[in-house]
Amino acid sequence: MGSPTGSSLSRRGLLTAAALGATGRGAATTSSPTTVSQDAPSVRWTFDPSDVDFVYPVTVDGDTAYAVTRSDPSNPSGDSNWRASLHAFDVESGEEEWNRTFGDHASFHEMGDGLVYAVGTERNDDQTVSTLYAFDGESGQVEWKKSRDRTAESAPRLVDDELYVSWDRSLVAYDPTSGERRWSFDGVENLITSALSPFPIHTDETLFLSDRGSIVAVDRGDGTEQWREILSGTTRRPVATDGERVLVWGEHGVVALGVANGTRRWELVLQSDGHWFPGTIHDGTMYVWGAGLYAVDVASGDEKWRFETPTGRRGGGLSPHVADGTVYAPTREGSLYAVDASNGDEQWSFEKDGTMNPLWGEAMGGSVYVAVGSGAYALDARSGDRQWRFVPSAAETTTDRPTDERRRESRKMVWSEATDELVFAGANDGSLYAIERQRSLLAAAMDDASEFLGSGPGMALAGVLGGAGVLAAYRRLDAADRTTGGAADPEDPEPEYGTLERLHTGPATETYRVRERTGDGPRVVAETRLTDPDRADAFRAAVERWAAMDDRPGVLTVLDRGDDPEPWVRTPCFRRSLADAGDVRVAERVDAVSAANVAVHRAHGDGVVHGGLSPATVLFDDPTDAVVGDWELAAALERPDASAYAAPEQVAGDDADAKTDQYRLAATAYYALTGEAPSAGTDGEWTPPSDRDPSLPPELDDVLATAMADDSGDRYESVVKFDDALRWAAFRA
Repeated sequence: MGSPTGSSLSRRGLLTAAALGATGRGAATTSSPTTVSQDAPSVRWTFDPSDVDFVYPVTVDGDTAYAVTRSDPSNPSGDSNWRASLHAFDVESGEEEWNRTFGDHASFHEMGDGLVYAVGTERNDDQTVSTLYAFDGESGQVEWKKSRDRTAESAPRLVDDELYVSWDRSLVAYDPTSGERRWSFDGVENLITSALSPFPIHTDETLFLSDRGSIVAVDRGDGTEQWREILSGTTRRPVATDGERVLVWGEHGVVALGVANGTRRWELVLQSDGHWFPGTIHDGTMYVWGAGLYAVDVASGDEKWRFETPTGRRGGGLSPHVADGTVYAPTREGSLYAVDASNGDEQWSFEKDGTMNPLWGEAMGGSVYVAVGSGAYALDARSGDRQWRFVPSAAETTTDRPTDERRRESRKMVWSEATDELVFAGANDGSLYAIERQRSLLAAAMDDASEFLGSGPGMALAGVLGGAGVLAAYRRLDAADRTTGGAADPEDPEPEYGTLERLHTGPATETYRVRERTGDGPRVVAETRLTDPDRADAFRAAVERWAAMDDRPGVLTVLDRGDDPEPWVRTPCFRRSLADAGDVRVAERVDAVSAANVAVHRAHGDGVVHGGLSPATVLFDDPTDAVVGDWELAAALERPDASAYAAPEQVAGDDADAKTDQYRLAATAYYALTGEAPSAGTDGEWTPPSDRDPSLPPELDDVLATAMADDSGDRYESVVKFDDALRWAAFRA
């Protein structure tokens, strides 16, 4: 299927309008190549200093994001004076924790074991020398550095326990912890490196280098040359290996050499006009642009299939990305093709005016993130429908550059990359944007509806169906009442203090709504009390651990705790939990589950497991800002657990881990979708959600079946992977 046509948009729009008019709850996904709306999730933070001209892609490690920037603070004579800096940002706030300037050489950085590696320059005895730096990731202090009188020609590359840097006509291997030089390979006249493909290409035993027209194999243990194969052309370079063959890229084709001795196995001419972007190997196949997109069998060199674009391009494209059976193949001209990896059939295409760059984006969690022209886009990985679009505006600019207004007006997105929580995008003016990956499902549906209704087909359809009724349904949905307030009651001239009502009962605790006096007036809180005195020590210890982590986003805050007359803990009192959200829209319930997923995933990164997740522990006033409560209590007080939300390993009395939390979150999502707890039938299998509610798509059955697998090893790799799959499937609900 190609780009959405007018007829396909009209059909999606009809479904959208019908859904709004009939039920007032959902909308079908739409995509329009003419839209100019900015419908992205919120921008968490922006880095836009006045003295930065370019920012390289970031690396995220825990709570810190690292990026290299390049600046050109020209001196009074007008000469260029490039300066490179390494920056560390707090992922949550974007606050700059530290930055270090390291000369006039800028490239991609590398990191591992708490150190960040970068190549730059420094002055040494009135002479500028190239220098490899190892910075402490937490403080930014230089742990060690190594300088040479040769020019550094590559970014540092950490492979297992060895750090490689290409200097002029040599490759050097360093100990990454101490900076001690282990060996140097100097047998090259002109070592060719490139940021467009990994360097160096390697197996466990061998590195592969390009020296003009030769391919050189170097022993990783001692740096000695193993073999050298001369090929025609001077731009040949290794781009990938499958362990048996090393694939060598040239301007017009690919050559496969045997890893052991360099013997030529096969050669494929791509019949293109020449380009510099190598292909991608995935599951024994190389996908590479030539006169179309080729799928090449790595073992034999045989062409499996070829996909030709409507324009019959021969100039090649950028490096493809492969995920979940689909090849995402970009071109420099701003097109992206989704092609079936098995047979080369086109699934969809996306086209925008503008240039796409080598670091164009990636596929992750059911979405494809693309930087092209002036914007960053999130596309549905299966359909190509646009999920959101982000175009920077003055609102996302944190500093004023009056002398650079013309450049700002022509701002273009250069690269994008996704992490578990954010999409980072870099522009050609040095701006860096941290964009929330996910939007509220309800907000996404509303943007789709409003976008269609504002289009020509949508306006016509509104007239046919009675535009006032359709638009009124849209407005009602957009402005529907939400649950309000969390901590305080409406004003009461004579408020009642003390215990007001019981909210929840657990195996060893009871939770009450309580009004208390504070210096700022009355406050309503939730008070959880221990009902089993034999577990007092475990309760206190669990609350202590909970309080130590309650400053994290998504974690219910511990306001107070005590022991009279029994151990208790007080927290903010929210209007809702997922256990009593039957009148809340399905999309909003899924938003609350997703917010809980994110909070739990962050806790897992700190080694904290919840162990007792259920609909009653997911609390909210606004579903998109849901928080998770009862941290540590379930693991300390409620084992073994035989509730409907308990994972099989908990029922057996085993300790909970991150996969246990994933199971319980999936069971909570089951309740959020169906209004019932998951329960096994006579055959021991639980009823799929779509059997309880036929309006739910079968994709949700598959997602929950994976996350709730009896064997924890069969569940998703992480909670965030489950969240990606859940949101993708739930959007179709």
